[in-house]
Amino acid sequence: MNRRDRKIGSFLIYAFSVCWILGFPIWADPVVATEKSAETTAAKAGPDLDPDPDQRCGELLSSQAWFADNQRFYDELPARDFMRRAHDCGLLHSPDLKVPMVQYYLRNILGKAGRTRPTRVVMEIGSGYGRILHELLNQFPGIEKVHAVELSGNNAATLRQVFGKHPRVTIRNENILNTTIQNSTVDVALWMWAGFLEIPPEQKPRALRQVFFKLRRGGVLIMDLPVSTVVVRTPVMKGSADFRDLQMVQRPGAPTLHLHFVTKETLIEWAEIAGFKYRGSIGYTADPPANTERNLHLFVKN
Repeated sequence: MNRRDRKIGSFLIYAFSVCWILGFPIWADPVVATEKSAETTAAKAGPDLDPDPDQRCGELLSSQAWFADNQRFYDELPARDFMRRAHDCGLLHSPDLKVPMVQYYLRNILGKAGRTRPTRVVMEIGSGYGRILHELLNQFPGIEKVHAVELSGNNAATLRQVFGKHPRVTIRNENILNTTIQNSTVDVALWMWAGFLEIPPEQKPRALRQVFFKLRRGGVLIMDLPVSTVVVRTPVMKGSADFRDLQMVQRPGAPTLHLHFVTKETLIEWAEIAGFKYRGSIGYTADPPANTERNLHLFVKN
């Protein structure tokens, strides 16, 4: 070994030693590396997406208080009233799952058991009283497991009464921000109706990262959001509108349900920061009596 080779060898040993001391990965699993890269990118973007609370207008709640209010709202909402609300919103019979784009992706991923991999796993975020869950189990026999993630203890109890003994359903009374579902195990994530609106604005990017980590490579996230026609009142982030303390039930002393609306552009921006690839959006009309316009958005984990 000549002098030049010895110098190169000494430099490589020094470089590897520095990497090891500082904790930088020298050999990394591609999936883990992808997830860590997305997490790092999102963390760097944090200051731009998570404004200083002192600079925001209105009665800003902490995330903890926001979730507590929303949980109490659903804990005090009887299942029959929840179903009536679904009817009034035109979603009782799940027109969101009947949209051709949704059917295409669900049937290609979940259609036939054993087609490409031994299991097909769905995570539904905000399962409510089981509207989507019922349709999934009926329409897609190839599904082998559904994680029903539901923050409200009242709704989780309703789900257990209906689906508790179903062999393919796991009911998780959890917040999506700290769900215990194992990373990289989910094929399809569904976030329907208005569940994403109920996440505090400063926690929305983190929630999308959580969903990203739960999905396998090639897994898809389908999100259903209403098209807001309400005048913007309190802007809190770029491209977004904040509607606080929106009373959703008509009875004295009822809990408050907090909603935060985001534009399509902001949603795509946050999802791509989380690591997703945006694949498209499609509009549909809810059933009568609502007949409201809604949008479905599709994201893929490459």
